[in-house]
Amino acid sequence: MFDWKSCSGKIIPYADHKIQVRGYGILWDENHPDIPIDGGYHLVAFNKNSLGFTHWYRDKDALDLCVDAFKMAKWLYDNKKYLEQL
Repeated sequence: MFDWKSCSGKIIPYADHKIQVRGYGILWDENHPDIPIDGGYHLVAFNKNSLGFTHWYRDKDALDLCVDAFKMAKWLYDNKKYLEQL
């Protein structure tokens, strides 16, 4: 799975970026069970000002915590209206 980001400061992949790209993998695997992602995850971050970039890669298994974070964020999104009515 691959995603790219742009930034105007440091060109590092933030936690949100890692969670998002792993979330893409979750969605892919759910919608394409016959061709699951068995490799890893790539992020490329480009600096808008300097035009520099950095590449980040992790194996699927290294991002287990990102799976949990994505599912928690999804739960919060799904229940936000209910929580606001409390």
